[in-house]
Amino acid sequence: PNAMSAVSVAKTIFEARGVTAEALPAASPTLLPLNEQVEKQRADTVEKNVGPISPGLVKFTADPLFLDLWQRPALT
Repeated sequence: PNAMSAVSVAKTIFEARGVTAEALPAASPTLLPLNEQVEKQRADTVEKNVGPISPGLVKFTADPLFLDLWQRPALT
């Protein structure tokens, strides 16, 4: 319910600032190329330092953040 309640607030703010749906980035854009070597180094370091303490953090941040969100061109 909280997320849905925020929709009307966000709509009002977007309208007040003139932000249209066309101005927003695509929901499923073509992602930037992944530097496999750098990603492997990052993943290995995170697994070594964080994995023993919080394997869930490692698992649930790799795909949505490092392999999706931060590969979006609108965020570079």
